[in-house]
This record gives sequence, C-alpha cells and structure tokens, in this order.
Amino acid sequence: KEVTQTFEHREFLEQVLRGGSSPKSKGKRLGIIGEPGAGKTTLLRRIANWVGAEISEAIVVWVYLADLQGKDLETYLFDSWLLAGIKGVGKTYQRS
Repeated sequence: KEVTQTFEHREFLEQVLRGGSSPKSKGKRLGIIGEPGAGKTTLLRRIANWVGAEISEAIVVWVYLADLQGKDLETYLFDSWLLAGIKGVGKTYQRS
C-alpha cells in the first residue's frame, strides 16, 4: 500500500525532516521524482540548506551522481570526497 501526502514546503521540512513523521523512514530517507527540468536539484539544494541551518547534529554532504564515476558511494566518500575536503579542494559548508 502506498500513501501519498501533499505538504507545503515549510510544513514538509518541519514535519518530515525535523519531526520524522514519515512512516517508513522516520524522515531519514526520501526520494524526489519528476520530469527533467522540474526542479528536483533545486529542491534538494533547498532541503540541504535548511537541514544544515536548522538541525544542529546534521552533516550535509552533497554528491553529484556524475562524480561517482561508477564507484559505490562509500568508496567515493572515503577515496575522493574526504580526501578533497582535507586538502581544501572544492566547496565546503561550515556552520557558524
């Protein structure tokens, strides 16, 4: 059985991500689907910015699918992303 619910943007952020009110994942996982150009990446960036600013224990990691180059996510994070972060290559987010 699939349950679909419609949220306003702020309501979604508060109820699902902060409150964990999604029945299957408790706000820990979500999927965004849509046609090309529908704004999926823009929405993900808005969610990442909100999570980074509003949830103090959160660590936001942004990975483009193309950057994986066939590697699994764990391998990419340890072999490429973390190394680049240590060397100060690319953009990083710091909470003030």
